[in-house]
Amino acid sequence: MKNLLLVQSLNILGISYLIVFILGFLSEDDLQMILGGIGMIFVMTSLTLGQPRNQWTLFTWSVIGCLTFLFISKWWIGLFVVFGIFTLGQFPSLILFTIKWKSQTKKIDKNEDRISSFDFISVVILIFLPLFFFPRESSLYNLVKNDKRIDSVNHDKEIKESFDHLRRSYNYCNESIEILNNSDEEIYYFEEIEEYHGLIQKSLTEGELVQLHYLREIHVDYRKYFRDYYLKGLELQIEGIEHSNFKKLIRGQELVDTFYKWRNSNNL
Repeated sequence: MKNLLLVQSLNILGISYLIVFILGFLSEDDLQMILGGIGMIFVMTSLTLGQPRNQWTLFTWSVIGCLTFLFISKWWIGLFVVFGIFTLGQFPSLILFTIKWKSQTKKIDKNEDRISSFDFISVVILIFLPLFFFPRESSLYNLVKNDKRIDSVNHDKEIKESFDHLRRSYNYCNESIEILNNSDEEIYYFEEIEEYHGLIQKSLTEGELVQLHYLREIHVDYRKYFRDYYLKGLELQIEGIEHSNFKKLIRGQELVDTFYKWRNSNNL
C-alpha cells in the first residue's frame, strides 16, 4: 500500500489494537489480549507487504519472542509483544505526519497516490477481521451464525468445570487446616506433615485450574484475593515445607487465613 494517508490510517488502527492488547495485559484478560494481538498482526503484515527484508525481520523476532515467553508465560504473548513493539515503532511516523501533514500532502502526486477500491476494502477488512479469530465463545462467527444455544452450553460447561476445581481446592485446603488444628505439636514435627503437604499441593493444583475471570462475576475483588492471597499462600506453604523455611510457611498460612476472612465477610 503506497498511499500515504492509507499507511497512516493503518498506523492508527495498529496503535488502537496495541492499546487493546495493553489494557488486556494489565487486567490479565486473555480474550482482550488475543483481540489486540491478532489485530496488530494483520496490520503489520499489511504494512510490510512487498518488503521482504522487513517481513524477515518481523518473522525472526516473532520466533525469538515466542521462544522467550514459552519459558516465562505463554508463547503467544511473546508473539503479540513483538508485534506490539513494531507497532509502537510506527508512532513517531504518525506523529511526524500529524505535525507536517499539510506540507507532506502537497508533495503527493494525486494521480500516483490515489486510494484504490481494493485498498479501501482492505482497510475495512482489517478492522473487522480480528473479530473472526477471537476465541470461539466471543467471536463474531457465532454472532453471525446466531447460535446462542451452543454458545451458552459451552459457556456453562466451562463455568461448571472451573467451579468444580474451585470446590475441590477448598475441600483439600479445609482438610489440611483440620490436620493442623488437631495437632498439638509444632508444624515441622507432627506426624501428618507429609499428608498436610500433599493436601496443600492438591489444593494448589486444583486452584490453578480455576478460570479467574469467572470469579469476577461473583465479586469484583474475588479474583484478586484468590490469586494474591489464597494461591500465593498455598505456594508459600509448599515452599516453606520443602525448603524448611518456617517463616515462609507461616506467611503462607497468614495469607490463606486473610483470604478466608475476606470470603466469610462477604458471604462467599
